Amino acid sequence: MLNYPTMLAEFADFSDDEIQLFNKNIFKRYLDKNAVLCKEGDVSKSIFFIVKGSFYQSYYNPIREEHIITDLHLENEWVVNPESLVNQKPAKTTIKAFESSEVIELTP
Repeated sequence: MLNYPTMLAEFADFSDDEIQLFNKNIFKRYLDKNAVLCKEGDVSKSIFFIVKGSFYQSYYNPIREEHIITDLHLENEWVVNPESLVNQKPAKTTIKAFESSEVIELTP
């Protein structure tokens, strides 16, 4: 089982109140292979911590008529579409599960 205070301690010292706030805004999700976390064109509303599995980020190139992979994300990493999340604009990439996966979703 993932220890959230330990996971957070990697980034900074958080108070018990801050850890409680974090715990109130997280959701565990299980995804099948090829499930989409954030679709190109959608506005990103969450960040994800990969507990198990892996993901890739890609965009569709209409000239080449293929998906271009821009990033890979593995276990114990955070995955997010930062430009979309911060600016609340449509995502330019899709984040998709490469295999059956488990993530912790953090929402505002």
